Amino acid sequence: KYTKRRWIDFAFARRNTGFEGLIAVRWKDRNHLLALCEGNGGDAGRQGRTPGRGRIQVLQQAGEVWKAVATIALPRSVKFEDYASMSLRGSRLAVISQKTSRLWIGTLRCRDWTIAGPGRLYDFPRSRQGKPKYCTLEGLCWLSARTFVAVSDLTKGDYAKRCRKRDQSIHVFRVPAG
Repeated sequence: KYTKRRWIDFAFARRNTGFEGLIAVRWKDRNHLLALCEGNGGDAGRQGRTPGRGRIQVLQQAGEVWKAVATIALPRSVKFEDYASMSLRGSRLAVISQKTSRLWIGTLRCRDWTIAGPGRLYDFPRSRQGKPKYCTLEGLCWLSARTFVAVSDLTKGDYAKRCRKRDQSIHVFRVPAG
């Protein structure tokens, strides 16, 4: 049942860009939302596709609105073209890219809203020619310390056949040990 809505005190430079993932976090007796920006640097268009500027906005509940109180910069080594979803398990933060078909896992420090170290990058399975098989990943959730589930969107008409085989599906992956 719908209960209410609240505005976010955060403006995007252009329409048709925004947040792609959301995590609720309770830290120091305050409610926070971690909101993953779709484009690099929170930008849209060509600027938003320039890899290496991934951002997560930290929003804190302040009465009737959510106010931006910090920005978490993903490591520059996370060279995603876009950002599709994220999930948090303890302090382990996972982020996926639809266009790049990659997963990044790092450690979130809530005390100062930063990332500890570079984290690790993983490719989703590729074809023998090295092309992505998972082209429309949209949602992500940890199932256990090494396992997560992802969901994929409908492919568009210009997507390769290899991508259509895995669209509109639920996928379970295991992260390699170590």
